[in-house]
Amino acid sequence: MDSPVKQSKSVDGVHIPQPTQQLKPVQKRSKRVSFSNLKLIIIIIFVLLAGVTAFSIYKYNQVEKQIKLLHNNPQAAATSSTQQLVDQVGKLVKLPSGETPSVAIVSDAAKLNTQPFFADAMNGDKVLIYTQAKRAVLYRPSLNRVIEYTNVSGTTSK
Repeated sequence: MDSPVKQSKSVDGVHIPQPTQQLKPVQKRSKRVSFSNLKLIIIIIFVLLAGVTAFSIYKYNQVEKQIKLLHNNPQAAATSSTQQLVDQVGKLVKLPSGETPSVAIVSDAAKLNTQPFFADAMNGDKVLIYTQAKRAVLYRPSLNRVIEYTNVSGTTSK
């Protein structure tokens, strides 16, 4: 019988068997990315870039349409903007029908705070004025909330 032990060494009275074959050193695996994983990563990056590009083109085209509308027909753009505002406020309170309101934007609330209607107004609030129905609405777009809703007197200053 052939034994795997060829020789033994004796160290301080302890016999240490020696193997017949020399062991090869263990090779460390490299942490390289395999080709299939690399291919998958490249495909994912490409799909993400394509998605971002498509979204950017879509948004760019929307802005271009709005710019053309403003440039070609500013009155239609203003009417569209007013209608969007009326639709937003109309979801919160019942608005007079059959009349398009005049719209004003509060630019200096400090000058208006002496008037009761504008006591809680802030810069950027919008005022919808219905002259025929004699109503006014103070709307805050940032909160999507009606701040004040009141009757308007028919007197005007000249």
